[in-house]
Amino acid sequence: MTRSTTAGLRPLGAALLAVGLAASLAVGPRANAAKQSEPKITFEEANKHYLAKEWDLSATAFTALVKAEPGNGRAWFRLGLSHQNLKQYERAIPALRKSESIGHNPLVMFHLACAFAMTGGADSAFTWLGRAADAGYAQPETIASTEDLASIRGDARLAALIERMQRTATPCAFTPEARQFDFWLGAWDVKTAQGDLAGTNDIRIGAGKCVLIENWKGTQGLPGQSLNFYDFTTKKWNQIWVDASGGVTRFEGNFTDGAMRFQGERVGLAGDRTSVKMTFTPLPDGRVRQLGEATTDGGKTWAIEYDLYYSPARRDG
Repeated sequence: MTRSTTAGLRPLGAALLAVGLAASLAVGPRANAAKQSEPKITFEEANKHYLAKEWDLSATAFTALVKAEPGNGRAWFRLGLSHQNLKQYERAIPALRKSESIGHNPLVMFHLACAFAMTGGADSAFTWLGRAADAGYAQPETIASTEDLASIRGDARLAALIERMQRTATPCAFTPEARQFDFWLGAWDVKTAQGDLAGTNDIRIGAGKCVLIENWKGTQGLPGQSLNFYDFTTKKWNQIWVDASGGVTRFEGNFTDGAMRFQGERVGLAGDRTSVKMTFTPLPDGRVRQLGEATTDGGKTWAIEYDLYYSPARRDG
């Protein structure tokens, strides 16, 4: 090629480059503007589909959301559950794994176990159930009843996990110290040492077997109630008694030498204070003796305030 020919091409190349650049500048801003105008879905908008159980729409919405926010563990969780409800377990499991890696939530671990159980992965299901239990998941009723775990219901490992979670959910039910006062539970007729009816008492259990609730009705005097519980931090039993007059007595004690032994202070409405003791003793014939004592000399001597005997009663309600 001659020098003159080459020189003739340069203006042509420059012209083509200029045209291309102009086209790029003309199209680029419009494309960028269109891209910027694309609506971004929010968690709340996606969650509306989830709450309405519109699983296809929910999966689509949360797929878009996790693409925009890959660190959003809640969105990954909802995406996994959406696929799980669509029985798309091959998509549910990776989404749930991603959510768990972000937040280490025991509820996510539980749903991972369900997804694996539904796909026949029993060992993986138990691995994730174990991790959920380690992380504090304590819903034994859900584990025992959910259809998602039906395929592993007959496995002995599941029964062991349910008991483990039950111990976490209701520790008082499995702690011997918290069961020391169970001999007082029941409906009772309460009589004096002379055999006269002093009143009736109903002792019920509550708060996951952590509390004994007393409802006293005397033939004379005011009705009252008490809460009785074992404090794991102090390793002592406590009773808080309140009668209808507003009088309050707080007791603290332990089960020793075959009896529940309390000591406390009674505070009158005028602010007067009396040191008191109370002892509950289970008797061989099934009755319970309740002995109340008080002191006015700083504990040097104690006087009996009441000596009551509980007999099992059968009453309506």
